[in-house]
Amino acid sequence: MADTTNCLHVYFGEAKGKTTASMGLALRACGQGRKVLVAQFLKNNRSGELTALSQLSGIRLLMDEPIQKFTFMMNDAEKQALRAQHTRFLQAIDGAFDEFAPQLMVLDELLVAENKGFVPREALEPLLDKWLKTCEVVLTGRQISDWLLARANYATEMRKHRHPYDQGLNARKGIEY
Repeated sequence: MADTTNCLHVYFGEAKGKTTASMGLALRACGQGRKVLVAQFLKNNRSGELTALSQLSGIRLLMDEPIQKFTFMMNDAEKQALRAQHTRFLQAIDGAFDEFAPQLMVLDELLVAENKGFVPREALEPLLDKWLKTCEVVLTGRQISDWLLARANYATEMRKHRHPYDQGLNARKGIEY
């Protein structure tokens, strides 16, 4: 388990609300004068929260190259390229951590990227050790690996009971993204 001075938070599960919860925590921390680093994996960089958070001086956003399709639609070569891309992105995040010295980091969708092998445990685990020495860390995503769940100080599972998508309502700007 990580040092309890700085905790590891995980928001995971099939339901809506993981990114929303993590961005709310980022906003809370910023409002209390903390420096916040936010990075998103496996997204297209068009989420509304990014526009709002980018206007706050205490928050630094790191965006990876947007993905063009869902991972389940990718062939082996595309998956290999995504793994290399995410490895570079993880290094960029660590560089930004060293330079910006945040007190809270939100790594949105990292749980999925790690669980699917796009971010290898052997690359992530030492970085978590480093970051948690001086920073609170939040990870989100549908799937979570057992080792990350066991390591988390906060573990919140979002469980869907009902969602309008199941009745044919597509994602709506300002609500789902």
